Amino acid sequence: MTEARYGEWRPIETAPTGQLVLIAFKNSAGHWRRVKAIQIAPKTVETNVDSDWFEYDEPSDTFWTPAGWYEDVEAETGLNYSLHHLSGVAPSHWTPLPAPPEEVSPTENTQSP
Repeated sequence: MTEARYGEWRPIETAPTGQLVLIAFKNSAGHWRRVKAIQIAPKTVETNVDSDWFEYDEPSDTFWTPAGWYEDVEAETGLNYSLHHLSGVAPSHWTPLPAPPEEVSPTENTQSP
């Protein structure tokens, strides 16, 4: 399969795990919704007992983030703010995130008369 490019929607079954992507799904009103999300595989992301959402593995004494799709929310500082589990959501498609905009210097952003 060729490398996916932004805007080329692919079947959700081909989505990578552990990587931020855009996913698409229809909400309960039947409208398309697109969100930045990450698919977490089972027993790959540790959490702590203070979390409201975890799976405990007694043999390893480890608290895991449950497998599934999570919407990624960032703070204005760019730090990861939180992951919101998308329970009851059935994503159907995904596409890679676009590259961020290139920095434009103030002199390049001015227009001549």
